[in-house]
Amino acid sequence: MTIVYAAPKYTPADCGGRSLKFTLRVETVRLYYLFFFWTMIGFAMIVTRVWVAPYLLAGVKEGTPIEKLGCGPFDRNGESDNKFGLSYGQGFDVKTENHLVDAFGFGNVCTNWDYTPAREATALYFPLFEYSLVLYIILEWVTATLSNKRGELSNLYMKFAHTLYPICIVLCAWFRMIFVLDATESVSLHTAGFLGLQFALIIVSVMNVWEILETGQSYPNWPRATTARIAKIYLILNLLITGVKIYSTFQIVTTGKSPSFYKYQTPLPGFPDYVLGEIIDRFYMIFNAIMPVYIAWIRRQSEEPLTIEICIPKHCYDGEDAQSTETTSLVDN
Repeated sequence: MTIVYAAPKYTPADCGGRSLKFTLRVETVRLYYLFFFWTMIGFAMIVTRVWVAPYLLAGVKEGTPIEKLGCGPFDRNGESDNKFGLSYGQGFDVKTENHLVDAFGFGNVCTNWDYTPAREATALYFPLFEYSLVLYIILEWVTATLSNKRGELSNLYMKFAHTLYPICIVLCAWFRMIFVLDATESVSLHTAGFLGLQFALIIVSVMNVWEILETGQSYPNWPRATTARIAKIYLILNLLITGVKIYSTFQIVTTGKSPSFYKYQTPLPGFPDYVLGEIIDRFYMIFNAIMPVYIAWIRRQSEEPLTIEICIPKHCYDGEDAQSTETTSLVDN
């Protein structure tokens, strides 16, 4: 598959070899964004353990002016403000007494970058994840368009693709607001970016499975019927867990508190402190951040790479005859 950019009045042949041409696999790009996501979490965990945890546990330094006593993460006001009874300036355990545990009943991966300096440091690494995710969605859009031109995907699919993929790109870009809107100031606003990402990821999953079913894709160890069956099962389960996750996250965004069932204590052997919301969160991560690694690896081994050629014909400058320049360029070729 070849994508050619050229000025409208030229043809690709007018480039005369003066073009940039390369190939890449779309599923490789998906592996990149998943790699950057998990390494971002690992990086944030290290920063939190080394710098954030001791700082929060120590609390406000003795002698801090009264007007700064409750600034930032230490802005707690006893039982009326948080379930841990923390007061202004008092230190706390970042793992068990953070703002998300207070609001949701458990802490998720976001707690690793909710506090300074982990928030600022992780924000510097975050573009690697964001840009590779957006690039993957764009390439999926391009691949679908070319498949439609070959008659492999329906026009109905493309109508949804032209509407939903741009929305996904915007939602993925807005996910960066988790670093702008401080969880210590507003858990609702801080969580809104994650809600948008949840919508984007489930849309991509639906479109991927739809594409697999319409094109009849198969893989060396998975014949067409097996591939279709596995894709359907994965999508149904993902829709169920994501539906619960989106509903719960929406309630958090609109009310600042999680639904009551999120804090239900689960009698799981070996996990006595797990609440239901944490179990839901773990399953959500499995379907949207762990299983996609395996899916991308399988699909990558069988997909045909995109061939991208960028061509810019010779420009005309002041004092040059455009017609003669164009003619000379064609003769040179």
